[in-house]
Amino acid sequence: MLPYQQMLDYDETRPEFRLIDGPSVRQGKLQVRFRDRWRSVCTQLTKYGKFFR
Repeated sequence: MLPYQQMLDYDETRPEFRLIDGPSVRQGKLQVRFRDRWRSVCTQLTKYGKFFR
């Protein structure tokens, strides 16, 4: 194993995304599943820093 490979921590899980409340399957509010909850992306009320404490 190369030295730089020892520092990397690969996570095999894939993020889950979905669109909701849109007029079609390609429009709507973007949500991501984070710590077993669906959360909206880029809302004015979202303070993502509190989730990482």
